[in-house]
Amino acid sequence: AKEAKGKMCPVCRKDIPEKSFALHEMQCARLNVWCPKCQKCIRRTEAPKHKHCEKCNAVVTPQSYDEHMLKVHGPVTCECGATMEAMRLEAHKRNECPMRRVKCKYCGILVVHLELEAHMRLCGGKSVACRICGTEVPRRKLDAHLAAVHRINPSLMQESKEMYDPVSLDIARAKAASLLEPSVVKR
Repeated sequence: AKEAKGKMCPVCRKDIPEKSFALHEMQCARLNVWCPKCQKCIRRTEAPKHKHCEKCNAVVTPQSYDEHMLKVHGPVTCECGATMEAMRLEAHKRNECPMRRVKCKYCGILVVHLELEAHMRLCGGKSVACRICGTEVPRRKLDAHLAAVHRINPSLMQESKEMYDPVSLDIARAKAASLLEPSVVKR
């Protein structure tokens, strides 16, 4: 069972069996066109409605081109005062905007990014009781306290799970009291 050799149609770029190639090529050329921008075969009847945006290469109809340019590429102003293309606004608000909300690493509340440094200075200075020994320690120095006093590497801890989970807390207390060897602790 030999496979039939095919030829590539210059319009639709499909591999067509040699015996039906001539008929396919004529029909395909009459019905379709190749779009070099999106590398797709489109119906000849759809070609007048098939236009690419020069900025983002999106396919738009000629009638909606101006609307597309305004809605997607037109200038918009963020609440922070920065002006940019409309299509960049969402990413700006998520990653760059000084008015975006970010979580404080000490207390977990959402703070405006612009105010985060001042908030963290105040919040990090507040004392909290060490969950292991009860000593009052400024929040920003709690990691150093755990490492120096209790020989616990805070970067290996999952704060929400291990610092507040009673089982993990008991294990941490036992480690700190040197009652358990690290190799004995199993989860």
